[in-house]
Amino acid sequence: MKNKYFDGLRCFVIINVAFLLLGFCLTKEKPVYVKIDKVIKIEECVELGVDHKYQAKKKSIELIKFHEGFKSKSYICPAGKKSIGYGFRYINKNTLTKKESDSILNIRYDKLSGDLDKYIKNDSLNDYQKHALISLTYNIGINNFKKSTLLKRINKNELHLVDKEILKWKYAKVKGKKKVLKGLKKRRMKELDLWNTNPEDIDSELVSSL
Repeated sequence: MKNKYFDGLRCFVIINVAFLLLGFCLTKEKPVYVKIDKVIKIEECVELGVDHKYQAKKKSIELIKFHEGFKSKSYICPAGKKSIGYGFRYINKNTLTKKESDSILNIRYDKLSGDLDKYIKNDSLNDYQKHALISLTYNIGINNFKKSTLLKRINKNELHLVDKEILKWKYAKVKGKKKVLKGLKKRRMKELDLWNTNPEDIDSELVSSL
């Protein structure tokens, strides 16, 4: 009688443990991280860290999309060139869906990133700085960028002069005269915000919020 009692108790415990494990496996809730000590080193928070490369690219692409605007039908841009989508040129189509344009933008963005790597010889740039330059170059063109004083400053590691150089690209020719365009100025300021983003500040904010 006693053995039957213990056998029944054992089965009851096993079944309950099984249900608990099943419930744990099926839960969709994210794990909760508990700060044990008041001081946590940033390097110890790899699991909680920000993917800076991903975030920088995301912000840069959002910036391009906002300032270029999306056009599903072909049009003539201010420079007199046939364009479509997010300011695309050399597309042999008169209409594009937003999904198609997003795909083309990502392909061109990655190609432009590779092109910049050929000319930028400064390995100290962080992800936000690199992607700010991609946004700028998407607008001014790779030929203008590779001949620019901006690139020379970067390669000489004169990064304290970069803000000034980026702001030089707020001008456009209107009726043969150079003029500051409000849209270009706003875009340059946004690119400067991205350029001046400090990854360590973001990581520190993350740690302090735990």
